[in-house]
Amino acid sequence: MSEQEIIEVGKALLPYFRDDLSAAELGTAAHDAVAALKRAAGDSIVISRAQYDALMAAAEAWRLIENLRAPEGHSITLLCNNPDFNGQPNCVIEVCAEWTNWEPKRFTGDTILIALIAADRAAGINLENEP
Repeated sequence: MSEQEIIEVGKALLPYFRDDLSAAELGTAAHDAVAALKRAAGDSIVISRAQYDALMAAAEAWRLIENLRAPEGHSITLLCNNPDFNGQPNCVIEVCAEWTNWEPKRFTGDTILIALIAADRAAGINLENEP
């Protein structure tokens, strides 16, 4: 890519270079990054549907991590993948939060994203039930 193309990519992403990105802005930033790179490179960069989906999944996973750890004191731990082919889920996360009564609660899935979605849903259900 030329220097001008790199500048154009930077300009497209400039609004997202701040610490207070909302979840929606994070997803938009990932989308805009891919679009800016494709525009800058023309046909010389081809992003497959699988690569695009992987970028979007990574952006969504980060959005969920930020959502789960946003309240003061809340934490999330990503555990290593299950290396065994024993029928157990491949990925595990632990969330320690007010809605878990400050006890680590595990969520599993075939991917980190699926485990994060399960935790996010549980957090939403628990938070909705609080007085």
